[in-house]
Amino acid sequence: MALAARCDLGDIDAAALWRAANRELSARLVLAAAREELVASRIDADILEVPTLGRLPLRRRFALGLHAAALDQGGAAWLDDTAAVWRRLADTLGCDAATAARVGEELADGCDHLAHALLAARHRPTRRDDDPRSWDAEHFITLGHPWHPMVKTRLGLGWADNIRLAPELCARAAIVTVELDAGRVRRLGDLDALARVGFDARGPSVRLPVLAAQWRRLPPALRNTLRRVDAPPQVGRSLASLRTVALDGHGVHLKLALDVLTPSA
Repeated sequence: MALAARCDLGDIDAAALWRAANRELSARLVLAAAREELVASRIDADILEVPTLGRLPLRRRFALGLHAAALDQGGAAWLDDTAAVWRRLADTLGCDAATAARVGEELADGCDHLAHALLAARHRPTRRDDDPRSWDAEHFITLGHPWHPMVKTRLGLGWADNIRLAPELCARAAIVTVELDAGRVRRLGDLDALARVGFDARGPSVRLPVLAAQWRRLPPALRNTLRRVDAPPQVGRSLASLRTVALDGHGVHLKLALDVLTPSA
């Protein structure tokens, strides 16, 4: 973890982190199902009751059903297993097996990444003016979009690449340069900003930035149409959208492809 060299992580209560991640996503799932009227529900004395699922204590009630759950109150233990909550909801909705499995996989992936984010939130690095990762709000968005059940889903992004890229882990993103014939490229606008940071070659070929994590996962047939430039990777800073990388020394943000399933806002 990028934080390890700068922080004393001490004793990690992995079970507590896992439980907190599950409770957060389970509550979002229940609230979303009630808000979208997918299930019968009612609110009585700051308790959201969904007969087919359970009783969810509310910390605050907001308009449009965008309520905040009280996850630290008694009676919320049934939220500790997001997979079980989803199975009960899927049965209620009559989801087919393929849909239930797909959504279950996305939720499980999100729980893993949220547990890592909660750990990172407890061990922020000491502020350094020369390192935006220690003060830029892009690295402090632990829970992400406030109502999305799949908020931390990054399906297809392995543990190692998540540590390399995740903004909440204060990661650095390596960017390699590839070159391809200009005739294969359609230019829209100018590439002056890319030229300033060394990615645009004038002449018969064009240079493009590619996340190192994406370069490794390109199929051989596609990689064979590109030429990787023999130069050390540039190092950027992943921002909250994961695919956007800041090159702070140049004042440039790059939106790069990454073959990973993430939720929309």
